[in-house]
Formats: sequence, C-alpha cells, structure tokens
Amino acid sequence: MPKLDKMVKERKHLVSGEVDKLLEATKGSRNEARDRCFLLLMFRHGLRVSEACSLRLSQVDLENRVLHVTCNDLQSSGYGPAIIAISDLNYLILSGASDRN
Repeated sequence: MPKLDKMVKERKHLVSGEVDKLLEATKGSRNEARDRCFLLLMFRHGLRVSEACSLRLSQVDLENRVLHVTCNDLQSSGYGPAIIAISDLNYLILSGASDRN
C-alpha cells in the first residue's frame, strides 16, 4: 500500500474532508458569504484557482443560471470559454451578491 505522503503529493484534487475544513475556515470572516460561495463554486463545478480568480460578475448569467468561464489549462478541453450550470445553493448566494452591486 502506498504511503499517505506520496498519495497526497500525487493527488491533484481535494477530498471532501479537506473541502469541509476550508469551508469551516470561512466562518466568522468579514466576507464569509462571498468566500464560501467562491469555494463552493470551485469545488462543485471543478473550477481551477486561476479560473475562479479571473471570474467577473459580468460572467455570471443568473437568468439562465450559468457561468461563462475561460478555461486556461492545456490539459482541459482546450483554451476558450466553458459554460457551467450554477447549482441551486450557489444561485441563491450569487443572487444576493448581484443585488448588493
């Protein structure tokens, strides 16, 4: 059986427990709702850090419940736009965010 350290180094994704810890870390922060939404978007929709960080509110289409994301990883389906359906929870959070702007 491989050692845990080697397994973690070879892995390129988070497991559920690690995501839970990240979500827990947002509690009580100044921008808790935003940070939690950001993490949920990344985890549930498979966004890379660079894709999530480059998101702009104009790329969020609440009417059609989709995100327009620019893929910028050679190993993905290629460069260019991707359309991602927004989950119900993230839709509610993003709806509140757009109301504040």
